[in-house]
Amino acid sequence: MTIPRINQQNIALNMLPPSKRVNISTLESYPKWKQWFIGLASQMVWLHSVCKSYIYGSANLYYNDVIYYNVGDRVNTVFGVFECIISNYGVSVTNSFYWYKITPNFIGVSERVLYQKSRIVLEYALNRQFGYQLSQNGFSGFRQPESYSSTGQLPLSDIYISSSSPASVSIVMYQNRRVSNTLYDHSSGYFMFGSLILTAASSYQFTVNIPSSVYGSIDSNPVTAEAIVRQFVDKYCLIGVGYSINTY
Repeated sequence: MTIPRINQQNIALNMLPPSKRVNISTLESYPKWKQWFIGLASQMVWLHSVCKSYIYGSANLYYNDVIYYNVGDRVNTVFGVFECIISNYGVSVTNSFYWYKITPNFIGVSERVLYQKSRIVLEYALNRQFGYQLSQNGFSGFRQPESYSSTGQLPLSDIYISSSSPASVSIVMYQNRRVSNTLYDHSSGYFMFGSLILTAASSYQFTVNIPSSVYGSIDSNPVTAEAIVRQFVDKYCLIGVGYSINTY
């Protein structure tokens, strides 16, 4: 989908009859008429910019609580793109009295629609979505894999995905055969579990690994941080596929 490059303000000015653009006798322009028509077109200009941001993405800087924002300034956040409606300093974008949410994501829908659950694609998407948090904490983001080894894919991105072993159910027996457990239809003979034998396999199919400092900068509350990450990953994860989030 392509948005036509239309200058609504020029269109508005061209709608003025010649006699309202300039005084034919003195060749003096009529700025008040021009400003009035530009004002009428301003809403269309704003809507065009919002639609363009939604489709192609936003190139605005990330929100920073040490910057003073004026009315009309826009910022990128993990919650979406916000526009300042009341000048402020350090007011969170979650405060709707000062900020208006423009789009739900600073990444354009034309790019997001291409994301899927393939490891390399989802890793790229995660590092792009939380790139600001990575840069603030000294990380570089996504790394294109260049080599492989027995330990896994190298080099790892800052936010990377690892596979989890499927869970399996088995009867656990004690390592000494002479005192091994006896099973009956209504009870068992002993409570004997060898710590070196009993292991719990993960019930998740993959794990999203995020640096601890980055996770904390997404939100100071781990529950909220997890919800923000899952809100992004869930859109590209197949139904019924479970995953965990791990910090390192």
